[in-house]
Amino acid sequence: METIDWEDLAIKCHGNVDAMAATIFVSRKTMERHFHEKWNISPARWAKRVVLNKALELLRQGYSNKAVVGDLKLCSESWLCREFKKLYGASPQSYRLLDHRDDAYRTF
Repeated sequence: METIDWEDLAIKCHGNVDAMAATIFVSRKTMERHFHEKWNISPARWAKRVVLNKALELLRQGYSNKAVVGDLKLCSESWLCREFKKLYGASPQSYRLLDHRDDAYRTF
């Protein structure tokens, strides 16, 4: 399992741990054991972070919440907003606006 591009796998499987495990032909339990041994985190928690980091990247490119949900095939905009706020401390659109405002200040 060392040569797997885990981030790419998480994005392709939309953060779904069962789909990730099935894609690499291992059981969910085997994957959980691997993640705990290697990174001391559950694959579900890790995959959620990867998906939310990708959402942040898309928001920085100007995507709307709806476009992010569609592009990443997330379950809903409300899930994106709730989980994004838990991880980053702000809603996706607020974070995007703050991020762009900071970029504008950096250019002066």
